[in-house]
Amino acid sequence: MRYWPRGVPRSAVDEYTTKTAPSRELVHAFKHEGMNWEDYVPRYLEEMQSDGARQEIARLAEIAKSRTITLMCGCAVETHCHRSLLRQLIIESTKRRRAA
Repeated sequence: MRYWPRGVPRSAVDEYTTKTAPSRELVHAFKHEGMNWEDYVPRYLEEMQSDGARQEIARLAEIAKSRTITLMCGCAVETHCHRSLLRQLIIESTKRRRAA
């Protein structure tokens, strides 16, 4: 998530990163300007091509090989939330690392 969720103490999570969160502009367009999910998905995936995001996805994929990770977000509907896209990116990264 780009913003820390209200009511969640920082002690409730092991770590917090914004490197895989959608940009503020994309969040605003999706939540407040009526951007639909079909337009949101490619924009989020494009943002995840940055070096910082790719490194973070690879790091999370490495962790996921040995233990369960939980992706948290404040979105009410998981199927229309970046965490479902991020989950798939992590899975794909894990498969690429195994194949290499």
